Amino acid sequence: MDLHEHVNQMLASVSATLGLTGGSAFNLDEGNECIIALEQNLMFMFYLEESTHSLIINLPIAPLPAGPERQEVLMELMAGNYCWNRTEGGTFGFDENTGFLCLNYLVPLPLDPPSQIKGIVEKLADVVAHWRRELPTLAEPWEDTPTPESASFPMLRV
Repeated sequence: MDLHEHVNQMLASVSATLGLTGGSAFNLDEGNECIIALEQNLMFMFYLEESTHSLIINLPIAPLPAGPERQEVLMELMAGNYCWNRTEGGTFGFDENTGFLCLNYLVPLPLDPPSQIKGIVEKLADVVAHWRRELPTLAEPWEDTPTPESASFPMLRV
């Protein structure tokens, strides 16, 4: 099975849900990556890892607070991470390059049917929304948030 084509079928399903078809549909690039940013500060980064037959989905949530509330936030996140208690099967991590808390999700491939990805994307978006509401210190707007006009990757107003 051509995993690159399989993931593109999955991304086409997501694209169709968002009303995109044809040349507007999301696809992996030559580096086996696809970044989708929605206007409400929701970004999905898809990475095909052919050697492990898996698709890694990464969603940046927000920068971690630097002040005294940081420990409380980290403890709450660890409790939510425990046995995937409040992550819908995802795992929280910290991106040292950006300083962002991220939600990561591993999809074993092939996914049958490929359209199942829509439900996965939806539940991960719900997890991000939950944690932004649950921990207001994470809900601060991103500085330099890209807009559909300024982004160097596909971005969609929803």
